[in-house]
Amino acid sequence: MKRHYATASIVSADRIVFNIKGNDYRLVVAVDYERSIVWIKWIGTHAEYDRIDVRELSMSGEVRPIRSPTDYEEALAEAKQLWGAKVR
Repeated sequence: MKRHYATASIVSADRIVFNIKGNDYRLVVAVDYERSIVWIKWIGTHAEYDRIDVRELSMSGEVRPIRSPTDYEEALAEAKQLWGAKVR
């Protein structure tokens, strides 16, 4: 993982933290290497990240799989809205 994402922090065997936009944001994921699955556990600002325990995160809210281009576009629009970005 570090070979492809040099700024990623490996927290445990299945938990990785990625820096986004020059470390302004953090993305915490859980990885199941055997099944090639990545779960987004948390995403937020660096300041918010400093207040959480990444080892204890659990997913809350509705989880919807991305199975189609439409699902992808809807998820992307929701993420942009949450970050305050303009949606095209």
